[in-house]
Amino acid sequence: MAVKRYTQMAYANADEMVFGRAKYPVKAGLGIELGAGCTIAEVNYAPRPEAGASKEKLVN
Repeated sequence: MAVKRYTQMAYANADEMVFGRAKYPVKAGLGIELGAGCTIAEVNYAPRPEAGASKEKLVN
């Protein structure tokens, strides 16, 4: 599959840009289509590196 190169904006103006929608949606694994109108929350399970300094930092 060839990489699509962009030399100009895909949208004619900013009003066409809507959160969760893309002019060219992308299909990902598990049947997910990014940019097709639905948004997907991203949950980060890994704590920040400095969180292990104390119990208070780990909880917050």
